Amino acid sequence: MKFSNSLTLTLSVALLASLSLPSAQADAQAKSGKATHSAPVKADAVAAPVLKLQLEAVVKDGTKYWLPAQLKAKKGDRIRLKLENHIAGPNSIHGFRLKEFHIEELVDHQGKEVEFVADHTGTFKYDCHLHPAHVGGELIVEEK
Repeated sequence: MKFSNSLTLTLSVALLASLSLPSAQADAQAKSGKATHSAPVKADAVAAPVLKLQLEAVVKDGTKYWLPAQLKAKKGDRIRLKLENHIAGPNSIHGFRLKEFHIEELVDHQGKEVEFVADHTGTFKYDCHLHPAHVGGELIVEEK
């Protein structure tokens, strides 16, 4: 590759660095055991406080649920979901899926956290993608 001046070289190096960042970030997340999912983030959303929400996988009268059944947020909120699995038994791994935000996780008894930006409004179903009979819920994202 031939560069005519140092500005072209600097811009090329910056572009290459930005292209390799997502894979380095994914490697760091894999090593830490924490998953972070994110819809496209605008600069002002990064500075926004994190809305911390918790969901628990539980069993009641033989039926398995993700509770609470409804979560609410505002468009632009950065959401950190703490997923807890309180279902005992031989099949102790349960799934959590929030399809519209590209989240699909396996949750064991250690739990898991996922983080994303609620970048579009509407009502979005969450469920267990491993066990269709489990009762899920919904995330409602409203305009600010």
